[in-house]
Amino acid sequence: MIKKTFRLWIFGLLLAASASAQNHTQLVAAYQYYFDTDPGVGIAGNGAIVPITPTANFNQTVAITTPALSAGLHTLYVRAG
Repeated sequence: MIKKTFRLWIFGLLLAASASAQNHTQLVAAYQYYFDTDPGVGIAGNGAIVPITPTANFNQTVAITTPALSAGLHTLYVRAG
């Protein structure tokens, strides 16, 4: 009896893992960019949050505004949401 219960539990676990691993398309509705230090998701900080028409494939050249950066090297980060 214990072996049957264990096998059913494993089958249920595999089925749940299979269902959660399916490919789901997400739409990008905005992108955020910032320099050097992450201000946090949804906080413009030293960059901007730019809304776009929701799409599953965002492939465009965009212009970004640079804040008053000090002289030297800086790192630009971009994330989509």
